[in-house]
Amino acid sequence: MRPVFPDDYRPTEPDLAVAPAALVVAALAVGESLVTGAGDSPVLQATARALRAFGADVAAEGRNWRVRGVGIGGLAEPGGVIDLHGAARAVPLILGLAATHPLTCFLTGDAGSSLLRLIEPLQRQGARFLLREDHALPLGLAGARHPVPQEHRLTGPAAGLKAAILLAGLNTPGITRVIEPAGAPPSIESLLVQFGADIRHAVIDGAAVTELVGQPELAPRQIAVAAP
Repeated sequence: MRPVFPDDYRPTEPDLAVAPAALVVAALAVGESLVTGAGDSPVLQATARALRAFGADVAAEGRNWRVRGVGIGGLAEPGGVIDLHGAARAVPLILGLAATHPLTCFLTGDAGSSLLRLIEPLQRQGARFLLREDHALPLGLAGARHPVPQEHRLTGPAAGLKAAILLAGLNTPGITRVIEPAGAPPSIESLLVQFGADIRHAVIDGAAVTELVGQPELAPRQIAVAAP
């Protein structure tokens, strides 16, 4: 049976995660969004470069960022390698963003550890990866042409992994479901809700269940965040 979720579910994410995620979600909205108070960190600069490579118009204005999104399903195929050096926190966001769009891209950066835990759920949704022996960056990604909704079970707190799954679910028809231990900190759910995503939450048999309905039309927003 499908869980029943409260209409007022609005978790709050840590400020460190919100600023780059806000740029990514704004890039999937239709129209121009303003992200205020975010600052101008290397993570945001790298995230902005990646989003421009996918066709979004992203510009810094002091501590604010203006993003003209391309809509879900509207990403362009990058013409060159996406450089995420100094921006390990952006890697899950960019991989999740691209995983369910029918494009090929190449990422480089200094995330030196294995990305297998992040890549496995995206593979289940249809993405394909070209990896080095150590499973770290650089890598190649071929996004799913026909993404398939999945149920994902997380064994512990994993905000970056959950963010990647939810971003991939945005361009996946049907319902993407994440099951994790009750009390696990939220990821980017409230940010997605602010842009118009349909996200529902329940606790069932001691586990937290989050469902995202795929292929919505996200609306542009003005989002205030604290600088990372």
